[in-house]
Amino acid sequence: MVKVSVIIPNYNHERFLQQRIESILNQTYKDFEMILLDDCSTDSSIDILNQYKEHQQVSHIIVNEKNSGSTFKQWQKGVALAVGEYVWIAESDDYAAECFLETAVKNLENNRQVGLFFSDYHVINESGILITPKFTCRQSMSECFANQPVMDGRTFAEEYLFIDNWLVNASAVVFRKSFFLSAGTSYTAYKIAGDWRMWIDICLQADVIFCNKKIDFFRSHTNTVRYKTTSILTKEAILLYKYILTKTSNQHTKAFLKNRMCDLWFKNLEVDTQVRQNFKLMVSIFAADLFFFMRVGRRLIKNAYLSLKY
Repeated sequence: MVKVSVIIPNYNHERFLQQRIESILNQTYKDFEMILLDDCSTDSSIDILNQYKEHQQVSHIIVNEKNSGSTFKQWQKGVALAVGEYVWIAESDDYAAECFLETAVKNLENNRQVGLFFSDYHVINESGILITPKFTCRQSMSECFANQPVMDGRTFAEEYLFIDNWLVNASAVVFRKSFFLSAGTSYTAYKIAGDWRMWIDICLQADVIFCNKKIDFFRSHTNTVRYKTTSILTKEAILLYKYILTKTSNQHTKAFLKNRMCDLWFKNLEVDTQVRQNFKLMVSIFAADLFFFMRVGRRLIKNAYLSLKY
């Protein structure tokens, strides 16, 4: 039985797909299977995938006849097929240094209490040129793990993941399949924030370990889902914060999350015409909480004042 299952969920990434597959086949660590999934691509991705159907390390090539509508349903399918103890979901538009998998497995093998490994990474554009990331939370990750590379999972969740998704690059993560499976399938209900939900659920079960070497390459480009679906991401963040509220007893965290949820809700009103539906969502979350209604009242009064003033 292989030690690692590498899952490549692809959709219309013909331009980057071969580089991704080759970067996996060129890994210095060889004890892995590769599961290739295509979500009904309309480009030449399937032709590229079929070039590898006879490769000894490719265990599955599965092409959907209809688009699933969510990459996380592809994650679920891939993990169900996986036979390895560890799983690496290698997004089809990214690639990795040759030592990535060897580094991940070594860290997981030497720290049996760890359920999730992640590394630092370079950010590249569509042409493969290094760029400065637009997101900033990862910039202090080396400082967070400066004293030791291993952190208690619940501590990592409470201090970082409960506030924001510090693991935006799923390709830099390798996890134990057992913890992924025991986390359940709630992550599949999300279109964008499913990875964030899964990282939280794994970290609530096990420790995490960080490698401060940049051994992965995360591609940021205009076709990234997150750039096109601000409204959906905002709505999913609100739902995820609602879930997090059930997992923390820290009153400061609770207060921060409620404040953040209100800010996101008001932000969503600017880009989403379904105002009534979003208001019902927030009322359902804060039905017994005067905080929300006081916040709404203050914001409405402020907006009315500004409209009269100007």
